[in-house]
Amino acid sequence: EVITLEPALLERVAENKLPYRGIRALSRFSRKDQNYFAGEIAEKISLTSNQLLKISDWLFDLMKRESVDLKTLMHKPVFQALLNPSEDKVNKDLRQTTEVFFEVLRCLRFPQQAAAEKKFKETAAPLAVSGQVKNGFWVEAPRQFEEPGILLHARLKDPKALERLQQALEKNRDLVNSLFDIVL
Repeated sequence: EVITLEPALLERVAENKLPYRGIRALSRFSRKDQNYFAGEIAEKISLTSNQLLKISDWLFDLMKRESVDLKTLMHKPVFQALLNPSEDKVNKDLRQTTEVFFEVLRCLRFPQQAAAEKKFKETAAPLAVSGQVKNGFWVEAPRQFEEPGILLHARLKDPKALERLQQALEKNRDLVNSLFDIVL
């Protein structure tokens, strides 16, 4: 299967710009899309094998859903800003650009989940100050919203901490309860 891929993709593997493990996932792409991926995406981001497997699936699904080729999909403003930034916005850190690209693509592929994650984060924000524990506890949504409920984490440094936790939960009851509306 790998040998049937476009030579440009195999060249990116040889140049260590694409991981060999996972390259087969691009075999579902048309030859034109494989060439575009090799020249316009693989040159500008640095993917791990796992990321390559995931984004190959996500890109393929998005192209199919929108009935477009890869070039058309990548001409969305959000991708253009990442892959072809203006000189004052060029990010020399390929890993950071890759992470942003991966996250943007994930949000496009799973828009409802992304919206729920954003709403959960915004709603839960008053429970923490700058990402730090406030009131002795913090909450999280279950991984990928796959299970109902919320995850409650607490730091109990002494027996009185349990009392403080109970008071903090009672004080924030409405806010915590509103999170259930998002995850259920």
